[in-house]
Amino acid sequence: MLGVSRFLAEIRQDLKSGAFVPLPVRERMIPKAGGKFRRLGIPTVRDRVVQAALKLVLEPIFEADFHPCSYGFRPRRRAQDAIAEIHYLTGPPRNYLWVLEGDIEACFDRIDHAALMDREQPAAA
Repeated sequence: MLGVSRFLAEIRQDLKSGAFVPLPVRERMIPKAGGKFRRLGIPTVRDRVVQAALKLVLEPIFEADFHPCSYGFRPRRRAQDAIAEIHYLTGPPRNYLWVLEGDIEACFDRIDHAALMDREQPAAA
């Protein structure tokens, strides 16, 4: 366990000092239907540990602002839950007539990552 303790202590120190820099992800192209490919990024274990820690801290903050009717990529919510709510709201006695859904096709494939990473970060308060 000494290796794990040392590993986590080093990550903690790098994060606190501002020295942590994520490494480039290993990329693999995964075949999709129709002959297209999807890029799969594989982060290092160190980067994955930091991502998981950030998720534990940030998820409750963002969850507090989501509407109950939002189902996309949220903990303990599935596409089947959204479908069940649609059936509930469009059936008697409610009979809502409209269901709205939004999706940006290949959104993360089309973001200019270099421009995104070059954006100036807001100053810390």
